[in-house]
Amino acid sequence: MAYQLYSSPFQRFYCASPISPAALVCFCTYFMVAIIPFLLVASTQNLWQTQVIGMEQVDMNFQNDNNFHISVLIKKADSTLSTYTISNLLYQNPLNNDGTLVSLQGLTHQSYDYNDDGKVDHLEINLQLITLQGTYVVDADIVIFMGMNFKKYTKIQSYGMLRFKTNNLSQSNLGSVVFIGYPVLRTNQPLPRSKYKTLQIYNENPFITGWMLIDQIYQKYYQRDFRIDAEYQTHVTQCIQPSQTYQSIVNFKILLDLNKQQEVLYKPSFLQLIRNAWVQYFGLLFPSIYFGRFFLQFIYKYKFFSTYIVDNLPKQEKLN
Repeated sequence: MAYQLYSSPFQRFYCASPISPAALVCFCTYFMVAIIPFLLVASTQNLWQTQVIGMEQVDMNFQNDNNFHISVLIKKADSTLSTYTISNLLYQNPLNNDGTLVSLQGLTHQSYDYNDDGKVDHLEINLQLITLQGTYVVDADIVIFMGMNFKKYTKIQSYGMLRFKTNNLSQSNLGSVVFIGYPVLRTNQPLPRSKYKTLQIYNENPFITGWMLIDQIYQKYYQRDFRIDAEYQTHVTQCIQPSQTYQSIVNFKILLDLNKQQEVLYKPSFLQLIRNAWVQYFGLLFPSIYFGRFFLQFIYKYKFFSTYIVDNLPKQEKLN
């Protein structure tokens, strides 16, 4: 019984017995054609990868006027420095309890959705600090509390914090400060996958759980598996040092571009793993088949193994 081993584009068939060396080489070649792409895919860990990076515009929004924390450095007339903290509009007493207060006035925020997709594209926050006579603000550390909603790859509702610092090394009095930037998502571990149920993760508000310094809050914040940080530029305008009879007023503005695609590290589903692996497998299989057929044509054409040829081309009759 003969077995067809290879057919050329010109309908020329190379045949041999199924137990012949030529047939064995043919079977081994096609086996390698199928198995080599599989080994290459397996070597890339696409069959058992536990995390995938996707791009998503995470839905972020400023929760409300109470979700913020401000720590300011005040310089007095005698050039001494004191730090004061305002959190959630509830705490306006100085940490050192020396009787000097700094008040927060005119806290407003405005959200903009330019493409009407239901997600905030731009956020503007304005606030004003007023100190007592003869004192002025030389540094500020502001933390705002942001809501985060993941919807594309997994359904998670969470919260994050964005921190803005003036870093005024000259310690001159501030007049107005503008922070212009955008949030960046950072993930240490892949997000848990949830297709139907919205998971509540890291949804506690540290500003209402008790009195903590900003550094204490951020020490816990950086231990999270995922968080957002602020990338920003600071534009500072200084003012004349107030006299003993005038208050110091500092205006702060935060401009955030939220219309950014973030790198989301998440756990893929089993079907997604199989799909990615098969797409890569077939991408390697077709070139492998081409080179395998070229190899068989070469060894049979130049008679490295014994075969016989069946030619199905119609014979042309001699023209009269």
